[in-house]
Amino acid sequence: MTRAGRDRRTSPSRRTLLTGALGGLGALTAGCVGRTPGAPEAPAATPAPPSPTAPPVPPVPPAPVRLSLPALPAYAPHPGEVEPDCKVAAVAYVTAALTTGPASFPPGAPAPDVPAALAARLGGTGLDPRPGASLAPLLPVRGISAVQTVYPQYGGLDAGRRTASVMVVLQQLSLDPAAPDVLRRRSVIVDVRLRRRGGWGVEQVLVPAVDHELDVPARPQVQRVFDDDRVWLPDPARFDLLQEDVDVRVAELLSTFAERWPVHVQEVRSGHPVTVFDKAHTSNHTLGRAVDVSGLDGVMVVDRDACPWREAMEIAAVVAGASEVGGPVDLGDRPFFSDAVHQDHVHVGWDHPLPGPGGPGAGPGAGPGAA
Repeated sequence: MTRAGRDRRTSPSRRTLLTGALGGLGALTAGCVGRTPGAPEAPAATPAPPSPTAPPVPPVPPAPVRLSLPALPAYAPHPGEVEPDCKVAAVAYVTAALTTGPASFPPGAPAPDVPAALAARLGGTGLDPRPGASLAPLLPVRGISAVQTVYPQYGGLDAGRRTASVMVVLQQLSLDPAAPDVLRRRSVIVDVRLRRRGGWGVEQVLVPAVDHELDVPARPQVQRVFDDDRVWLPDPARFDLLQEDVDVRVAELLSTFAERWPVHVQEVRSGHPVTVFDKAHTSNHTLGRAVDVSGLDGVMVVDRDACPWREAMEIAAVVAGASEVGGPVDLGDRPFFSDAVHQDHVHVGWDHPLPGPGGPGAGPGAGPGAA
């Protein structure tokens, strides 16, 4: 065998060693796949971010509630009025105070400052806001108001015609944003005190305390009046008639008048001056023993040529036995009287209480000429 041949052969022992070496290398290589000796370990895989989502949509706030009331007819004095500018000034003041105009009310918004808004409204029309502060309780806490004058009757007028009381009866409409479709109606009365300084100006506004929700049983004579659609009663007069200390002769007289004509009552007690205007003695209205009627048979008393006021005065004296009967003309001796104040209504009163049940209220009344 040549040397070259021997070199190409591998002895069994060498072949075994080589195979073992290669096998060990394979095992070493298999144990180190993907990693170089001495190299740092690969970081863990970062999870994929979540799919993006749209941001939440904020809720749409409720729209403000918009309230408005129709324009109401303005007061126009009758040609027969005494000192018509005085009544116009009284009506203009309370109308400006109690008519708020349209407004918007955002849900959840705090209630407005009613007295401050009232003062601003009066001041904005050039009127002194101070006398009107007493009218704030007649305005809705939240909502709007409008008024229409039913009639402004004199409660007093001094001899020199420098100071006056005008009792204004109004129909008030109001809306509340909590119930915007519910129109509320009521009648109110205010006693407006005025003084003439060049023109007539308001110095004070007196608002009687009237419970418009009072629900108590009425005496039979009073219930008869309530049931008679020929008798128009403002809410304050209705409230008065429900009081036990108001003489039932007032209700009986109204029923007697209503047998002949429709009757328009101005006031019984609420809203009338406590004392006879410009005097110190107590009015029979305050004692619950008098009533003022401003219209008969669909005609206001101030329309003296058309209204049956004369017959009403005679009935009050003869049939009802009243001790005070005032109107446009003095019809003769007591109980009749007349003056500038009573050109716009018929006043009927009793100086002494009715004995027994139905006529409480002791004490003398104002006497002749009381209003």
